[in-house]
Amino acid sequence: MDQLLSHSTIWYNYFMKIPVFEVIELEEVTQESVKKLIASGRIGKAPLNIVLNTLDLEMARKAVEQLLDYLISEKISAKFPYPIYIISEVLEEHPEIEIMKTIEDVPSHFKRRVKRLTNKEQLFLNKSNSISEKLIKSQIGDINSELFKYFSKQRELFDLTKELHFYNQIFDELTNNDDVEDYG
Repeated sequence: MDQLLSHSTIWYNYFMKIPVFEVIELEEVTQESVKKLIASGRIGKAPLNIVLNTLDLEMARKAVEQLLDYLISEKISAKFPYPIYIISEVLEEHPEIEIMKTIEDVPSHFKRRVKRLTNKEQLFLNKSNSISEKLIKSQIGDINSELFKYFSKQRELFDLTKELHFYNQIFDELTNNDDVEDYG
């Protein structure tokens, strides 16, 4: 029998729509198991951890490729508005999706305990939900290219300021060093 969610721990409150991680363990890769994962409807609507620890290297790669094919066909980003992380000890890296060795390696941003929200928090959550819906409906390729442009400018600025900081440190050491004799 095909078991997709053999031991599924879900940290998501469906009533308040608080975006916290869902953990889904995939024990085998078949067309039906991937369809069940996709049919769960959580891809792109909540942050996901898809655990592939019981799969060997070949099956884990196949699962990732099938998932990416679905994301491309449905125009869903693996990063926006909610990330999808693959948890696998056998996979190394993938250019399109984040792969972590353990669940503890996943960023803690969405690891929150569900509690009753204040009115102000609920207002911000509603605003966040509407923005995430707009992101889901927008063109993912455009978003990625715009972010790349933005991040590349930040990287260039960082590199320049790092070099300037290095030169300033050398200058400060040379001007503040009392052991250096004045040969002038």
